[in-house]
Amino acid sequence: MKTQSISNEQGFSIVETLAVVAIMSILTALTMTTFSSLQSASLTSSGNQIVDVLAMARQNSISQNAYTAVVIKSQGTGAYSSYCLLQLTRQDDGTLGAWTALTPWRSLGRGVVFESGQSNDTFISSSGSVDLPQPLPTTFPLPFQGQQILTSTTTYQCYQPDGTLMGGQASALRLRLIEQVAAPSSGTIPSQGAKVSGQEANYYDLVFISNTGVTKIERP
Repeated sequence: MKTQSISNEQGFSIVETLAVVAIMSILTALTMTTFSSLQSASLTSSGNQIVDVLAMARQNSISQNAYTAVVIKSQGTGAYSSYCLLQLTRQDDGTLGAWTALTPWRSLGRGVVFESGQSNDTFISSSGSVDLPQPLPTTFPLPFQGQQILTSTTTYQCYQPDGTLMGGQASALRLRLIEQVAAPSSGTIPSQGAKVSGQEANYYDLVFISNTGVTKIERP
């Protein structure tokens, strides 16, 4: 008698396949939401950090009768993510002294940078574009990661002894922090803000009124 072999192998039904796809879609969405939340937390933390730094710079200028420069590294390692404060104090006879480091170099949170190249909406100015009472030295007074850097590789803005920003503008000035976002098509990471895949990169704006030095926060 011939025995017929019967296979027990069975494929997935349409319902099972759709269920698996649905579960995978939900997990992907949750992962992306969590990642986005982490990025937003880093941006918020960095923005709050700069709010405190700028408040300290303004208060230092008022209390010490000093000029306080907020300096951002614009070239090389740490470009647009590293910053420090310098102060120009007055000597006992009232004359201006030398620029000295008020804080060490510090960095923003991972993946967060100051927006660059936006002359119409950023408060930082290229070296030499704000007429400081005493020019910054050619060689920066504070080494970065053990290496001397040139003042020409930084940008800055300066608080005056009365707590106002230099430049004399009556309009609002803006300092923007953005998250670096990888473009899916090219994998490149834009550092200019703008849009990625049609969506505006998350940002944290500090808006200044130069004749008061007061700031406010704007978020998308």
